[in-house]
Amino acid sequence: DALERSLVRTSAEKMVGDLFRGKQVDKVECLECHTVSESVGSYTCVFSHVKGFRDLQEGLRGVYLQKERFEGDNAYACATCKKKTKADLSHKLREVPRVLLVALQRFDFDTTTLTRTKITSRFQYPASLQMRPFMEDERGPGQEYDLAGVIVHQGSAHEGHYHAYLKDVLGEGFWTEPPGSSGSSSSSREEGQWFDFDDSSIRPVTAWEALDKPMEGKASAYMLVYRAKPSLPT
Repeated sequence: DALERSLVRTSAEKMVGDLFRGKQVDKVECLECHTVSESVGSYTCVFSHVKGFRDLQEGLRGVYLQKERFEGDNAYACATCKKKTKADLSHKLREVPRVLLVALQRFDFDTTTLTRTKITSRFQYPASLQMRPFMEDERGPGQEYDLAGVIVHQGSAHEGHYHAYLKDVLGEGFWTEPPGSSGSSSSSREEGQWFDFDDSSIRPVTAWEALDKPMEGKASAYMLVYRAKPSLPT
């Protein structure tokens, strides 16, 4: 929001929306009359569960394919039935952006100790991601993305430090073989190299350090940046 406000009345005023904004539809279905009410809103980031899930596809399914049941004290006030009824709430993506930000829910609240905790278990994410299963039109072409950035939180649930691994998709950076690199670079250079942006420090890193290492531990991925693949001509 602060970035968007800073760009008002500039040539880049619509940049944030053009790159990062999509549309989500929330639907509530009454289980007695089956009337469906929906609301549409915009988003600049989608969320994925982490606790109890193995990878990003499972985490996204937990958000966008699992329905939430309204019943009992939390029953739905159906305007058609004119009473409280059982109902299901579902979320789907109607439109997806050119740059997809995925926030991983690494932080949790322990109801036993009444403290915030950080989930450091291994959570895998793919280099390529197809969003069709999570979209409203599941039979449509969907959108496929390539991973272009991994934002890492290093620390505990109460304090920490952020840095980012970013892929040089345009090939504009000055890249040298980092320590631990295999040295075979012709094919990997075509795919783009990875850099670690840590405050004022920028250094080249191996794909393992940028992609695999942050999947678990105290220094683990907190947000993923996916870049839409170009649509193929029909």
